[in-house]
Amino acid sequence: MVYFLLPNQNPQIDSWYYAACVKHHHELFNSHHLLYNVWGHCFYTFLKFVFPHIEAIKALNFMNALSATVSLFVLFRILKNMGTQALTALWLTLFCGVSFGFWRFASDAETYSLPLMFALLATLFYSDTKKYTSVWCALFSVLAILTHQLYIWWAVALFLGHLLSKSQKNTLAFSIILLFVPLVYYVSYLLLDSDTNGFINFILGEYSKGNAGIHLSGQTLLLGGINLIRTFVQVHGNMIYLFNEFGSFYWFLILLILYFVFKNFKLKNLQFVEAKLSKNALFFVALIGFVLHFLFALVSDGNAEFMSMLPFLMVIGLAAMFEFKNVRLLATFTVLLFVWNLSFAILPNHFKNISQVNLQVKYTIQNPHEIFVWTDKPLVENQVDYVLGFTHSIRYIKKDEVNIDSMTHILKQGKKVYTDIGLQTTHWTRASMIEKQSETDLNRYFKFNKVDSFENLYGKNYIYQLLLNNE
Repeated sequence: MVYFLLPNQNPQIDSWYYAACVKHHHELFNSHHLLYNVWGHCFYTFLKFVFPHIEAIKALNFMNALSATVSLFVLFRILKNMGTQALTALWLTLFCGVSFGFWRFASDAETYSLPLMFALLATLFYSDTKKYTSVWCALFSVLAILTHQLYIWWAVALFLGHLLSKSQKNTLAFSIILLFVPLVYYVSYLLLDSDTNGFINFILGEYSKGNAGIHLSGQTLLLGGINLIRTFVQVHGNMIYLFNEFGSFYWFLILLILYFVFKNFKLKNLQFVEAKLSKNALFFVALIGFVLHFLFALVSDGNAEFMSMLPFLMVIGLAAMFEFKNVRLLATFTVLLFVWNLSFAILPNHFKNISQVNLQVKYTIQNPHEIFVWTDKPLVENQVDYVLGFTHSIRYIKKDEVNIDSMTHILKQGKKVYTDIGLQTTHWTRASMIEKQSETDLNRYFKFNKVDSFENLYGKNYIYQLLLNNE
């Protein structure tokens, strides 16, 4: 219910872009998540028959909430197939469902919920003993990869699992069906008449353009460790501001959580798990999948988005290796995790203005012939594209690309320039740690005339019109 009732009201850059593509039939095929916008467009079109006025971004929220819900039912069946007791399987499933890395995408328009559902369905058929299950396992693996390339690692884990525990016939069938992935990519490449330099560059997408890459450094290791924690429990720089505004509630919440933790762990002779004599074959699939996905996230600047599946792989691996002896402790921990993530992430993202740029979007749309220097230009730009489509000619200037002489020339021509430089936010984010933050010298050369204001979580903010100093 919380997936459907508490969607994120602060969607980020990619969410607005996917919603704009779905709404305006633009770039329905994207190399990194080839079919995601296609699924979204079909789902949006279907919902419009029932709810004619539904917004595309709400349709994507609904699709992701639905796929996330299905993922939990599928995980429960996987755990049952592995011989896990029903009550234990229920609480392990709920643990994954309330983990922040999964929950955040179940309530957003991003690309990460739907492919996880397909990967779990593939794993469900792997865990089944019925005939021809390897065919279905491979087909859902193909759908997972085509919905997001990231799931190639889960498919590799399932392939190695076939080598270890399935017959040669099943392994061969799985391998042959996986060839549909490059086939569909190649057909898409031909149909799109892509301007990329060859098929391989089409597959590599942003990596071939230099907009994404593989890096490994001390900083990425630090970010990877932090984001691994955040995959389960929300920890963010905006928590400081939440404490400033709702301090009494959050201090009470922390004390309550500490009380239940102390109450449970002070029990004597506490045995949480007991090792199984024989490990289920899914242990190796989950272990390989977890390692591959985590390593890829690690070398991708410690990207938290690439870790959303880790709770599921971890739970499957643990259930294959251990028998959970204390369900009450598992249930208590899961409920506390639910309360924490609901309070520090889901409720603020639903009710508070944390990163909304609604006023900037309004000024951009109302003044299409003027110039805009927005702090979060991509977020404003994608939201404007969502409203107007991709054919407008609104001009933006990146904050770190402002040229004083050209700006002076623009103002002398009578053009208006709007900016929100000074937008209040938190600096404790992944982006602020890996990107060079630059400021402009606009305030030294131009007047800042306040034309509007708005409040966000971090304080009062202003929209300014830039004026020449002699005006």
